[in-house]
Amino acid sequence: MSEKLTLIIPTKDRSDFLRRALRYYSQVSCQFTLLICDSSNDAELERNISTIAEYKESLKINHLFSSSNKRNTRSSSGWQDDELLSGVMDNVVTPYVAFFADDDFAIVKNISIGIDFLETNNDYSYVCGTALILTLSDDAVVGNLESVGLYSQRGVCLYSAKDRLTNLLSNYSVLEYGVSRTKQMRYRWRNVFDAKIDNLSAELLNCSLVAIQGKAKKLNELLLVRQGHNRMNSRTGRDAFDWISEVFFKKSYGILHGILAKELAAKENIDVREASEIVKQAFWAHIAKGLNRRYEHQYGKKNVIKLIREFLRTVPWVKRLVNIVRGIKAVMLARKGELSLPALLNTSSPYHKDFMPVYKVVTSFEENLAKER
Repeated sequence: MSEKLTLIIPTKDRSDFLRRALRYYSQVSCQFTLLICDSSNDAELERNISTIAEYKESLKINHLFSSSNKRNTRSSSGWQDDELLSGVMDNVVTPYVAFFADDDFAIVKNISIGIDFLETNNDYSYVCGTALILTLSDDAVVGNLESVGLYSQRGVCLYSAKDRLTNLLSNYSVLEYGVSRTKQMRYRWRNVFDAKIDNLSAELLNCSLVAIQGKAKKLNELLLVRQGHNRMNSRTGRDAFDWISEVFFKKSYGILHGILAKELAAKENIDVREASEIVKQAFWAHIAKGLNRRYEHQYGKKNVIKLIREFLRTVPWVKRLVNIVRGIKAVMLARKGELSLPALLNTSSPYHKDFMPVYKVVTSFEENLAKER
């Protein structure tokens, strides 16, 4: 199984995140090849080289980087201008591939379940799983874990490519952090970089091509844990309306529309004009629903119940009672597969064993426990 998949880890000037990631993959005994695509500056690159040397005995690592006079200056808002990352798929020789950034955690043993699924289901192009997103205090790399929540992932299992595309964009979920066939991902990768579009538009293009290429499967097992922080490449500084009006429609939509209409027409054996109308309808649904949801998030007023709850949280005896109730509730929710932090830390949770290695790495749980002793 270890020779069937390559795990791509892009990194740029985040040696602290890469060190944490390699520590995690070493502790879970990852047998897949880690292909580290490193666009870091000289000082950060030297730190990464030193870190990788520490793990060369326990992990199979292929470290790609450019000399300083050839290194590309990838912008903080995206990676589409990164020449090194553009060619990373040329270094993948395994039949399957997965893409997880330096601040992500792939649940290694469950990746193998995804490979097995694709081996026996040729009409599927992609496998994801249950996913979490966590936050640490002060945007730390290692520290106090503030919260854990569900990161949206889903399957798209409709028969036709046009139905899958429309279904995905009308109820959008990112289809990037999972297992793909290398041949299909290499094709998507080339299209994304050749399009020369911004980060969010590139994500839309890639995920739309996943849906056109085949069905997407979501496993019940935990497959991904992400960290939300201010150094994420997806943080553009624009709100949804500004991005759509200033970037997407002015620079990207025409490119995406052309690529997807052509791909859909070929896949469904229909006229490009018919495919073009389907793509338009799919994006219309995507934008209408997305803008409405983000409008409510940004401008919606707090209702009375929320205001009362916020007040009660300031009352000492209420806080103590809430903690007692939460403890009882955590056990009950853990048995039901709830994804809150108290539930995940409870041994009754079906996700507990897969989550704990991540928890220990991001909180330095074992070191802190040793200090207490």
